[in-house]
Amino acid sequence: MEQMTLYLVLGGLLILTLVLASIAQRYHAYIEERRRRIERVLQKVSEIEGILHRMRGLPVPVEAEEILRKEVLERLSVVKSVHSRHPGIDKMIAEAEQALSAVEPGTASLDLDEVQLATLIITLGEVLWMGQEGRFASELPEQDKIALMQVCAMRRAECLNRFHRREGEQKRRDGQLNQALWHYNQICKFIRENGPEDDRVRSWYRQAEETHREILLEINGHADESSSE
Repeated sequence: MEQMTLYLVLGGLLILTLVLASIAQRYHAYIEERRRRIERVLQKVSEIEGILHRMRGLPVPVEAEEILRKEVLERLSVVKSVHSRHPGIDKMIAEAEQALSAVEPGTASLDLDEVQLATLIITLGEVLWMGQEGRFASELPEQDKIALMQVCAMRRAECLNRFHRREGEQKRRDGQLNQALWHYNQICKFIRENGPEDDRVRSWYRQAEETHREILLEINGHADESSSE
């Protein structure tokens, strides 16, 4: 009888050990999955903050900065919901809320240099990509998303048009007609490939196309003069 009791006790202990081991294993798996999820979310936060950093000093539409600030806050809130005691999360959320409340229309000039223009095109392109691919974590009505993407696309096209038109005019005045031709060609190429559909953008395209033709005539005229000499 005592031997049977001992077997039962040992069997019970073995079962208990297996149950506890299974619970511990599931707990560790849960902790690891939580860690990986938080890591992915914070990586995305870091990427968005990188975009915001590159936007500084550029004529970025206020709507673009606002949605990115909301994205940072939304993702940090996800971290909070997954792990309420994640180190520093409360401070991060407070800073994100403050940054969002401080968003206001910028006063940066639309006349950019080559490096600034390239940075603007890339950063606004990232915002457009997020909208096109449905990568916004924060709730954004479809109408608002369309308006956001339109204003970002317009700002990108406007700054590119201003830069290449300014440079093209300068090259033309300096007699560097082939270089001037290249600048106007860049306007036409960008608008053909990226739009957006808008009356102002179409007028920029027509103006660039017309100036492109004028410069070609000038180049051909110079060539004819040289051949006749």
